[in-house]
Amino acid sequence: MKRRLFIILTLIINGLIASLLSSCEEYVQLNLVFTGKVGNPTDKTVQVEGVVSDLKSPLLEHGHCWSTSPQPTVNDFKTELGPRSEAGTFVSLLTDLNPNTLYFIRAYLISETEVRYGEQLSVQTLPLQVGIKEFQASTEGLSDIKASSATAKGKLLTEVSINLAQYGHIWATQATPTLSNNSGSTNLGALPNLSNNRDYSGAMTVLNPNTLYYYRAYAVDNTNKVYYGTIRQFTTPN
Repeated sequence: MKRRLFIILTLIINGLIASLLSSCEEYVQLNLVFTGKVGNPTDKTVQVEGVVSDLKSPLLEHGHCWSTSPQPTVNDFKTELGPRSEAGTFVSLLTDLNPNTLYFIRAYLISETEVRYGEQLSVQTLPLQVGIKEFQASTEGLSDIKASSATAKGKLLTEVSINLAQYGHIWATQATPTLSNNSGSTNLGALPNLSNNRDYSGAMTVLNPNTLYYYRAYAVDNTNKVYYGTIRQFTTPN
């Protein structure tokens, strides 16, 4: 009888130990994400740099989520930067925000077994920029997005007569494309004596499938002064 009781107690203890070890193993397998730092707020956009750390399993999706209420989740507004299999930094551009508004932001990641969030940050967008400067290039939306191409839209806004040497769009896989550092560009030519607002579009080509790109409008006047529009982002399909 005592021997049988001893065997039963041993089995129970071993089961408890196995359960604890399993729980510990599950804990150490958790992926970690940090919301990071906020920079470059405007009246409509905010750029956020996050960090994926100690990546234990591949991610199905990652990015940042935001809301005007604390503790935003993936059910709120979010960027979708796609799958990921390595730790490292990532950058989200939060767009279509309201001016002079407090937003709460958290990084997130989604694996097959969990949704995890980083620490909460907050940022206030700038007041509405009423009117325009004498001239500016405005980044508009995209259309016809394919695995290797997309059509970018832009707008030239002017209150004066200006001579443009060139204008178009630039794009890159890094967060801040410029004319001297980009993956590609469109040059739609010169516009002498531009005195009215002008909409335009151009084809972005030679893109890679399933890749995050940052793009913006640009213009160069005849004195070689460069005007850049707001940076936006998109991901090409497979």
